[in-house]
Amino acid sequence: MQIIDVLTQMSRAMRDLGAMRWGVPSTTPRVMAELLRRERVANRLYRRACDAGAPQLIELLVEFGGRLLPRQGVLEVEAARLRGWFPWQETKAGWAIPADLAAAMASQVASERFFAVTLAARLDDDELLALSEELALPPLGSHSTRVGCAARAAVDAKSDAPEVRAAADVIDDHQCVASEDIETVTYVRGSRGLLYGIEFVDGEVLEVCPREVAELLGISFDPVTVAAATPGPTLKESRVRLPPFTVIGALISFATARAAEDALGEATFRAIAARRLDERRVATRARCSVEQTISVLESLGFRIEGNGEAIS
Repeated sequence: MQIIDVLTQMSRAMRDLGAMRWGVPSTTPRVMAELLRRERVANRLYRRACDAGAPQLIELLVEFGGRLLPRQGVLEVEAARLRGWFPWQETKAGWAIPADLAAAMASQVASERFFAVTLAARLDDDELLALSEELALPPLGSHSTRVGCAARAAVDAKSDAPEVRAAADVIDDHQCVASEDIETVTYVRGSRGLLYGIEFVDGEVLEVCPREVAELLGISFDPVTVAAATPGPTLKESRVRLPPFTVIGALISFATARAAEDALGEATFRAIAARRLDERRVATRARCSVEQTISVLESLGFRIEGNGEAIS
């Protein structure tokens, strides 16, 4: 699944609403997908998901590299905070984000679970070029697009070679590693995207294969469990200044501004008037009904017409 697939399934109204939250202009799905693949935009979207109150869920979605993350009841709270605006896929079985979006967000996650997309996303330009040339990928497209193509090609090229089986056993022993412990990720030439070398900051080196390939070879991994949901974002207390307002009883519209001034010049009418709204309209006090206001105006010599206007 790619970003373009998610966007084309959304209605125009939903894309427009999402674009405001994603920080991209609302245009064609193809252009919006290319913008969301940019690392700067993807990382901003990652931070907004965290700010919305779903830091654990978005991190796991990226770590799973576009693969389906099985549902967990404790994550349902966070899923509700992403629902309706985040570009993802939600099914009864779980959640997943587009593979190319996961590749663009890979630098933000705290753990590496050895999925093909996130491994390839950590390659530098020379390593990715070597991988692209070996798999005969088109030279066009963004970094994350080519990473996604390389990941799919690697899974399609599943091999039972001894070195691939050994690399799969390494993943089974480690499950995942901390991203901050990874120094570099390199591509093993000639492996057709099946083998990657990981050098850690302490000098240790591992040779691994993509986790999807290991699963195809029959290795099962422990399910990821989350202990507790994170609390929602705490909103700062804010003060709202309301404009002054007055509860009124009746709204009187005079025929002319002069008529309104004459009425306000009478002490009897001023006693029931609450506020002059404009040149011709005057609001009376809350307990003064329309009938009482008309009675006062008639006693002062004003003529009340059928349309409710008072004329002196």
